[in-house]
Amino acid sequence: MAKKISNVLTAYGKKVAEIGVAIEITPQMVPRKAITRFMKLVAINVDDPRNQNMTRYSLGQILAMAFFAVLGGELTFMDMEDFCKEHRKFLKKVLLLPDERTPCHDTFSRVFSAIKMDQLEQVTVAVILERLGDLRKALKIDDGGMRHLSVDGKVLRGSGRKRGTDEEVPDAQALHIFSNTEGVCIATELIAEKTNEIPVAQRLLGTLDLRNTLVSFDALHTQKQTVAIIREGKGHYVGALKGNQQFLEQEASLFFTEKDTLRMRDNPTQYYETLEKAHNQVEKRSFYLAKVNNKTNNVFVNWAGLKSIICYQKHMYNVVSGKETTEIRYYITSLSDVAVCAEGIRGHWGILCEIYFNVKELGETALQTFEIQVA
Repeated sequence: MAKKISNVLTAYGKKVAEIGVAIEITPQMVPRKAITRFMKLVAINVDDPRNQNMTRYSLGQILAMAFFAVLGGELTFMDMEDFCKEHRKFLKKVLLLPDERTPCHDTFSRVFSAIKMDQLEQVTVAVILERLGDLRKALKIDDGGMRHLSVDGKVLRGSGRKRGTDEEVPDAQALHIFSNTEGVCIATELIAEKTNEIPVAQRLLGTLDLRNTLVSFDALHTQKQTVAIIREGKGHYVGALKGNQQFLEQEASLFFTEKDTLRMRDNPTQYYETLEKAHNQVEKRSFYLAKVNNKTNNVFVNWAGLKSIICYQKHMYNVVSGKETTEIRYYITSLSDVAVCAEGIRGHWGILCEIYFNVKELGETALQTFEIQVA
């Protein structure tokens, strides 16, 4: 996410430089709450390795000045220094600097080389999501009352080979956490192999504010520790089952006999259905919900907050060939609202579009970084 923001801001800065637009920003135009919130989060979450007896500016002040400079079209530390000098009165008033002196380019260079970028990424993501949430409220956009995050990982396109040679190299994999509500990827991290997704996802989820949030994931991430972390963060989950957890998928299927599903169809709290036509194909999606008592001694007892099992049946009919196919999948969830679960399951695949563009954007630089990490 930090790389993505940096790329966007750099491109924006280049555009400003090309067309020669002068951006005039007054202190009254600055969202003070956002700046104050950013500097507070920096103070709490980003380690400051500097000798505090020899510092003039707080870490939050320096990072805020750097962001202002980048938004103003500056691309280097020298440019940042010049920008801050030119706007020193403005920065003093907005950031409460001790005087009108501003950092030199060496200061910016030392700070950015010393801080931990993953910590800065977490702070930046938190502030952006908060601002997007406020914007949705201001525009009266109904998001259904619950934020939706998707967790998934994919192989980077073009990895697993070196161009022009027959040399075999490991596939480069990346884990993504995508906000379906906001339409942004809030975390992307390169991983060495598929199974490494699990601890990376658990670490990243542990750093996020998951209150009033539904987290969806595939069968690989249906792990007891993962759901425990989500519940500890006050979030909810819907996770796929695919035989990776002993007896869990088999046990889940027992809740949905033909007699059970017929009964559930008459109960709107247990059944949800959609019908769509696309590409000469009619798709009927049926979602059944069965509540589970995980307090008894059964296979669900150690899954934190588990309330229900979802049976998802997807029936497809091709109007040209007449061919019919049916897929059946099972999910565990901490929710008891079948409609919310259905939207979470369907919405999860929105992450694939973001993964495609992220992977395309990472390019050769990311692959080279990956090769260095696994060497």
